Amino acid sequence: MPLKTLFLNPPSFENFDGGAGSRWPATREIESYWYPVWLAYPAGMLEGSRLLDAPPHHVSAEETINIAKDYEFLVLFTSTPGFPGDIRLVETIKRNNPHIKICFVGPHVSVLPERALRDCHAIDFVARKEFDYAVVEFAQGKPLKPQHFNLPKQPNTAKAPPVKFQQGRRIAGSQNWQGRQYTVFRNYQSQWHDRNWWRGHYGNNITFVFGSPYYWNAGYWFPAWGYAPSVSYVYDGPIYGYNGLSPDRVTVNVQEQLARAGYYDGPIDGILGSMTREAIAAYQADNGLAITSAIDEPTLATLVLV
Repeated sequence: MPLKTLFLNPPSFENFDGGAGSRWPATREIESYWYPVWLAYPAGMLEGSRLLDAPPHHVSAEETINIAKDYEFLVLFTSTPGFPGDIRLVETIKRNNPHIKICFVGPHVSVLPERALRDCHAIDFVARKEFDYAVVEFAQGKPLKPQHFNLPKQPNTAKAPPVKFQQGRRIAGSQNWQGRQYTVFRNYQSQWHDRNWWRGHYGNNITFVFGSPYYWNAGYWFPAWGYAPSVSYVYDGPIYGYNGLSPDRVTVNVQEQLARAGYYDGPIDGILGSMTREAIAAYQADNGLAITSAIDEPTLATLVLV
């Protein structure tokens, strides 16, 4: 018997109809939705499965969580704007049904599989591109040919100990860093707010790295202290961003460039720990830059990353 499978088009934003009427005025009398044919194909191939199209039927997250309790395998079609909400949903599903296997599909995880797996430990695997047969064969117990990623689930606290939160903490020495490129470091102060505050102020400009949330503001990633009170950070400060890359991806690029230049011989893991920061500081000193030990714009420019 195949795994009892739930194909899920997850609950969306309140009053958002899935974009099917996006060419029409925002205020209209008729709701319209795209039918999830991308999930209907594999559902039709798998006897006993269910396709739950939550948005048009106004199925809430709470109802979805209860429905998922009765299933062994969940296939969720995610999107870039919906991904933060989707991972919160499946984390709760996993807590309520620890034995369920969870697979994410869709363009977001096809393009960013490593990031998806880093951001949500409840995801067992992702299926990229044409996923129809892959998920059906998994449900039927057939072996898959996985692509493995060498990803740490969490930072190694022995090599990268977490930073303790201090309200209003400033970055030591930053007042000596002159120039507009360092203004954000001079002005930075640690702040703690709950999830609702962060979501109300930064909406979808939040991403997760190793389960820890970061918010995007004016070209930089910052730790969103308090969004998830139990998580920690190995570095408390701004990380300059570019090309839409997540903070861990930016860090990976910096580590790779520093390794090529002979400054870094540690793991390429996307963790801005002490080894990476020491390598950054040495590179900055040798290149006449302010020694911030951080990922700032002048350093990225000198590394020819921006």
